[in-house]
Amino acid sequence: PMQVIFVFFMAIGNMIGYSIMKIWDVPAFHMLKLMLIICTLNTLCIAVQFMVAKEEPLKRAEGEKANCCSPVISVFKSLRGM
Repeated sequence: PMQVIFVFFMAIGNMIGYSIMKIWDVPAFHMLKLMLIICTLNTLCIAVQFMVAKEEPLKRAEGEKANCCSPVISVFKSLRGM
């Protein structure tokens, strides 16, 4: 079900990108302007994301020891249940 939502958003992004490329007859002559438009659009999307999303930091379980291999071991432990 989530894949359908991702595909929908990707299609909207492709449509927006295609529309932006059609602003000028020869987009290659306006690459700096196109790049600035895309960077501005990305910055606006990230700003909205920062305003909406709330992040809660994860807390380590009591008694759990951390070493340099802990991240790799936790990845393999999570793969076992797949």
